[in-house]
Amino acid sequence: MKIRSVRFFALVAFIFTVLVNLPGIVQTKQVPEAQAAEFPPAEQIHYTITGPDSVTFDWVNGPDTIRFSETANHYDQSVIAGDPIVRPRTPVDGLFREAKITGLKPNTTYHYTIDDGKDYTFHTAPEAGSSGFSIVTTGDVGAAIRFNNAQFVNELIASLNADLYLGLGDFTYGDQEGQDSVNAHFNDVMVWSKEIPYMPNWGNHEWQSAFDDLTNYKGRFDLPNPQVDKGMNDNTPTKGIPGDWYWFDYGNTRFIAFPEPFGSSSWSSWAKEAAVIMEQAESDNNIKFIVTFGHRPTYSSGYHGSNPELADLMDGLAKKYPKFVLNLIAHDHHYERTFPEKTHGVMHVVVGTGGSTLSIDKDSDCKFKNCTPPTWSAERFYHFGALKLDFKDDEIVGNFVCGPSHKDESFQCSSGTSGDTFTIKSRILKPDPGAVMEGSGTVEDPYIVMTEQDLYNIRKNPAAQYKLGANLNLTFFDAGDGKGWLPIDTTGSNRFSGGFDGNGFIINGLTIKRPDSDHSALFGYTGNEAQIKNVALENVNVEGKNYVGALVSYMSGTGSIKSSYSTGTVKGTRYVGGLGGQISRPVSDSYTRVDVTGNSDVGGLIGLYTGSATNTYSTGKVTGSTNVGGLIGNDNNGVGAITNSYWDMDASGQTNSAGGIGKTTAQMKQQAT
Repeated sequence: MKIRSVRFFALVAFIFTVLVNLPGIVQTKQVPEAQAAEFPPAEQIHYTITGPDSVTFDWVNGPDTIRFSETANHYDQSVIAGDPIVRPRTPVDGLFREAKITGLKPNTTYHYTIDDGKDYTFHTAPEAGSSGFSIVTTGDVGAAIRFNNAQFVNELIASLNADLYLGLGDFTYGDQEGQDSVNAHFNDVMVWSKEIPYMPNWGNHEWQSAFDDLTNYKGRFDLPNPQVDKGMNDNTPTKGIPGDWYWFDYGNTRFIAFPEPFGSSSWSSWAKEAAVIMEQAESDNNIKFIVTFGHRPTYSSGYHGSNPELADLMDGLAKKYPKFVLNLIAHDHHYERTFPEKTHGVMHVVVGTGGSTLSIDKDSDCKFKNCTPPTWSAERFYHFGALKLDFKDDEIVGNFVCGPSHKDESFQCSSGTSGDTFTIKSRILKPDPGAVMEGSGTVEDPYIVMTEQDLYNIRKNPAAQYKLGANLNLTFFDAGDGKGWLPIDTTGSNRFSGGFDGNGFIINGLTIKRPDSDHSALFGYTGNEAQIKNVALENVNVEGKNYVGALVSYMSGTGSIKSSYSTGTVKGTRYVGGLGGQISRPVSDSYTRVDVTGNSDVGGLIGLYTGSATNTYSTGKVTGSTNVGGLIGNDNNGVGAITNSYWDMDASGQTNSAGGIGKTTAQMKQQAT
């Protein structure tokens, strides 16, 4: 019996040995502890959002593989890391790993592990156009081996549970504190960087010294849409390697980094490229906000102060792109924000409070160089901390969360409490169907138009009487499709047939971006007894296809236009005029200073005119191919009657018109004209 048992177990052992050596059967091999210790553990782990369906992890040493899945501790997918775009300077003997994970689901949490057996998570970018996410931002950070408060701020960042970290430069101070501080910083931030995307931008201490350069940072981050600074000096390390600045979309916001002044034309070159990126965002309905971020301050009353060149460039972008609402900066080691109404609608926020030092003026009682804040400064103080921003559908809510106290602070608050709060509203004006106007809409008691929304709502009752009661600004008004103002009746089925009196007030910045649509103007179709008078349209920017003007696209019936004017630009294809596209009713005591561009039936005042014009003139440039006139493009073979009306031949570039008298610029200035 015993012999049979021994034979039986021997047979089982033989069969098992054969089976485990068959192809497809994986053997589990235990790595001896001494052998495992030969491989340094992974460190400096962090990741970036590189697209709507991708992230990239960077780390030093450890295995070259990251394993991940949607389920904890069940890692059924893996990616083998490759080399970064450039090898960092430190650690000299480090194994640098970079693993890009693609094909991910948006707004999804994934679990991952690298080498310590612990389960961590990363989260992909939210759906395009979505809100309800938060970011946290700081600058001027440093490593805890030199700056004790840096680690406290890192712990604060971890506690805020933000979806993304935006870095404003001067992360390691490796140029001053030695290369060990570079390694230390990227290990310090692992209290949050293992699970929160680290989206950096460079500061002067990342590149402006021979003791450190951008290889240490470009080699540690895979950035989305990385750009090369066209103004960078030839002797700058990593010149030509992408990553001098970058941009990315996250939910309903476009984030655009701006570069360091690597060369004398760095910022001016960036502004031109950023304008293209902002222009595209303006027409993208998924983008509600544009946020820029970088190191050098545009507006600051701190140690370094404002940079006029950079501020001018940002102000120029702010004036043109209404979705641009926020600029995040550092370099000065304090917290400060501007009044948006003082800085062209954009709030500039200095957050140089990441943990290194507070750069106070020791000779000042208030710790600032000037104890009287600039008129644009809404709030300022010295205190370590982080700025958390919550992005909602139509606003951004900011909260400066205080960090550790320090002897140099100018403001006292406990760690984790709020030091300052603010709300940024969308700069784009939207229709408000519920807006109520004073008046009853009769000739004796007209509706009083006090807001841009009131003006838009004229279409709800186009037969009523209206009078303007305030100056309006339509520069940043949008009907909801990203194309600016929607003309009042573009189909002819709801024509304006009432009265509109501008009443001496100005409508500024009428903006229409509808190059593929007919009937672009403040009023589209008008008919019956529409009476329009005393309307002042300044700085219009109207673009349409056919029947394009500043005031009216197409006017018929028995109405009239009196004592009105327009300035700006109007572009279209056919029936294009500075005041109206096609008009068959009387126009009197009106003028335009509009640059008009089209193909056929193009006039400085009216494109196609079959009415009677009296006391009118035009002084803008007029460009077209067929039936082009300095005042009137086409009068339908003499149907129109034009009296006491003129155009500027010098300014318009046109010597002909289907009506009116051409004069030189000098003659136009004479009293007789």
